Amino acid sequence: MTAATASPRTLNARAVGKSAPGAVYVGRPSKFGNPFVIGRDGDRDTVIRRYRDWLLAQPHLVAAARRELAGKDLIC
Repeated sequence: MTAATASPRTLNARAVGKSAPGAVYVGRPSKFGNPFVIGRDGDRDTVIRRYRDWLLAQPHLVAAARRELAGKDLIC
């Protein structure tokens, strides 16, 4: 992927593995992964909301995401 020709994509780790050129793994075990689990921590909407709220309370992680993920394909 080049910045001039394509937008970042979301890739499925089962299809491409946890590493691919120009991509960053952001699944649950990574520092960017959602620690909240559907079922244990609520339904899908609740888990997404809890992750968003948690992430916004982690300014160092938001800064790292902006720095490390900008323009990259994301694998999850």
